[in-house]
Amino acid sequence: MTEAMVDSIDFEAGARLIKERFVDASDFTFIFHGDFEIDELKPLILSYVGSLPALHRKETWRDIGLRPPSGIVKRTIYRGIEPQCEVEIYFNAPYEWSRKNVWICNSLGDILSERLRNAVREELGGTYSIFTSAMIEELPWAHSEAMISFACAPERADELIATVFGQIDSLKTFGPSEQSIMNAKASNRRFHEQWMKRNSWWGRQLMETYFRGEDPREIIREPEYGQAIDAASIQDAAKRIFDMNNYALFMRLPEKSVAKGAEGGK
Repeated sequence: MTEAMVDSIDFEAGARLIKERFVDASDFTFIFHGDFEIDELKPLILSYVGSLPALHRKETWRDIGLRPPSGIVKRTIYRGIEPQCEVEIYFNAPYEWSRKNVWICNSLGDILSERLRNAVREELGGTYSIFTSAMIEELPWAHSEAMISFACAPERADELIATVFGQIDSLKTFGPSEQSIMNAKASNRRFHEQWMKRNSWWGRQLMETYFRGEDPREIIREPEYGQAIDAASIQDAAKRIFDMNNYALFMRLPEKSVAKGAEGGK
């Protein structure tokens, strides 16, 4: 964010927007979670929630049709003076949302992260760390998102990008090892052991379950889905998500880099 962008902020417009959204609480949904007695909470709800203003407007969200570009997109940005290259690779594809699919994609991200860490950092010494994630979003349209990012010496960027794509191709062709599946299941188990004890996790789960019109009892099946992954489901997800004809590759190089490519941008 630049100084000009900060100077252009209209605080009065922001205040008007907040007032507009909170002048009508008739379609708000309140979710309470934690350690409390319902009989003790109810009078507080009547006093503090029941007294909120209500205009009884009928509103809903809408899909404005914003989608990522299709095909292969490559951009190089020249900024800074540090002799380092930052690489980010994004994939997206249509994908049906379900709790089972969510855990398949999450596990795919963990498995690919392990492979890339071994290949790019441990074997090639190309980067200090490499980050990978894969997930499914349900709205405004059901799709998968995967991202890979790392930093390296500028002269090694092409080599390491080729290694990343090679590991993706191997995962799509041969699938994950049984050890990788075991590691992913153990990671999923630790996640649930930790987060199912936290109010914040339950609050988010209840909110999303209500929004989807889902049976809230599905929440307690989360650990089951995390353990249901197998090599075939991970391989199938990799084939669907990592379409080598549909991705975006961004690189940031120092300003003094020579021979700025034709695809580069400012």
